[in-house]
Amino acid sequence: MKLTQRIIFLLVGISLLPLSGCNSDIFLSEPPLNDETLKATIDGDGGEVEFHIPVKGLEYISLNQVSSLDVYCTYLNAEGDTIDSSSPASEVSKIEFESDFYKFEIEKNDGNLIVKSICNTSSYETVRTIMLQYTYGYRFIDINILPGKELKLVETFYYHDLVVKERTATQRYRFFNGGHLAQTIEFMPYLNERANLFLDPERESLWVCANYYKITVPVYLDGNWTFKEMPNVRPGYIYELDGPDQFTKVPVEIPANSVTTVALDIIYSQAYCRGCMVFLNEVLDRKIDVVFDVTSVYPINHEIRIEDIQ
Repeated sequence: MKLTQRIIFLLVGISLLPLSGCNSDIFLSEPPLNDETLKATIDGDGGEVEFHIPVKGLEYISLNQVSSLDVYCTYLNAEGDTIDSSSPASEVSKIEFESDFYKFEIEKNDGNLIVKSICNTSSYETVRTIMLQYTYGYRFIDINILPGKELKLVETFYYHDLVVKERTATQRYRFFNGGHLAQTIEFMPYLNERANLFLDPERESLWVCANYYKITVPVYLDGNWTFKEMPNVRPGYIYELDGPDQFTKVPVEIPANSVTTVALDIIYSQAYCRGCMVFLNEVLDRKIDVVFDVTSVYPINHEIRIEDIQ
């Protein structure tokens, strides 16, 4: 056997020796493969988990996330001072992530990592990944944070009075009556005409479109616009309201021996306003404002007229 082959076999044998032992730590004391990942699931409000990690060769510790979320992260040293996120792991004592919707902390004490979730107001599980960078590779810890107490809608208000305007949509129909007697046609002017509203939040608040809310919105009642609390309004989606009877029938007489053009006008009233939904993160005792535009449209009247008889 060649000398180089003997050296290779010897090195392989030495590297396998530690695998025969046992280690009670979550991580093995030997350098792992680069894709080694630990996982844990904790409660969204007050959940906590502890890991024991090897510190030999640990260069950096950070949250593995898109850069746009870095603004919510704060890295602290043992004195509680804010330090740069690229600081060596030896200087990092704590990492805090805090937004209006989530808050969790990572405390590092020698070889122990304690992860605490203060709150998770989303209605779904959230995964946060801790990245440990060693001289020999990477290790990852995935923390699955369960939903906690959701945001509470505590108030809706509007900045100004309703802006109301009307518009008319016209459809024309031609009828041929070749008989010597007049014929009566029944129109259903409101068929497929529905009252609706659309609540459009500002771009930075599109998260509100994921849920339904009981909210005060402009509605048309008894010939006037007013505000009324309505259930199951989902921002970003059309919400249908009670309008005129779709099966209202209007008779129209078509003269004998004629080609007649009948025009149908539907008059709509539209109300617009800018408002604000105020949510409360009860765990953090923090209010969150969601500014929106709301538009309601009602078919309020109709007119049927004969435009032409030939």
